[in-house]
Amino acid sequence: MHEIPLNLRATFPLKHHHAEFDCLKLRDTHALRTQLLGEMLELDAQRAHLEMGASTIDFSMVQTYKEMIQSRRVLLDQVSAAIIN
Repeated sequence: MHEIPLNLRATFPLKHHHAEFDCLKLRDTHALRTQLLGEMLELDAQRAHLEMGASTIDFSMVQTYKEMIQSRRVLLDQVSAAIIN
């Protein structure tokens, strides 16, 4: 598996526990966590390519990639917290 950059790693445990993820305690979440990490790595690579590939940077697109990565990080944190609790 690829080494996960520090800025993409989960930052758990969550401060607020979300009850809707209680069902995750009963399931193996390895596949979901692996998928989220893979998506985060791919999105980060696409963001980096966008920033380096063009003479003019589309800042709105870069921000969109950052928000997509952040939303996956939040979900990863929630899944990881459900495992811990």
